[in-house]
Amino acid sequence: MNEDLLKNLTKKLRQASADGSVPPGRKAYMNGLKLLRNGEVARASEAFGRGARRADPPFDALSTVARGECERVRGRHGSALRHWREVANRDSDPAAARYMAWLSIAALAADRDDPTLLTRAEDALERLQESGEI
Repeated sequence: MNEDLLKNLTKKLRQASADGSVPPGRKAYMNGLKLLRNGEVARASEAFGRGARRADPPFDALSTVARGECERVRGRHGSALRHWREVANRDSDPAAARYMAWLSIAALAADRDDPTLLTRAEDALERLQESGEI
C-alpha cells in the first residue's frame, strides 16, 4: 500500500475517532491495516476479527478476508480457509469481497496441491466474473 495513502488514512481516522464519527468496526479494520503494515500479524488478525464482528458492510467482509490472510501468513491454513469460505459463500457480501476470498482460496489450493478445491475456487471465480458484479 502506498505509504502516503496509509499515513493520510491514519490521520483521517484519528481525526474522525476524536469526534466519534468512526464506527468501532471500521476503526478495528483500519487498526488491523496499521498493525499489518508494522508487521504485527497476530495483532492485526485480532483487530480484523473485531472488525468482522462489529463492522457494517463492506468492512465486515473485508475484515474477514484480511483476517484469513493474516492466518495464512501465520501458517494457520485451516483457519484462513474457514474465514475465506465464510465470505466466499455468503451471497449478502459484496461481490468484490467474495471474489477476493475465492482468489485466496484458489492460491491456497494451488500451494497445497488440492485440485478439487482449486477447481471449485476457479469455478466460483468464473461465475462471479460472468455475473457482471465484478
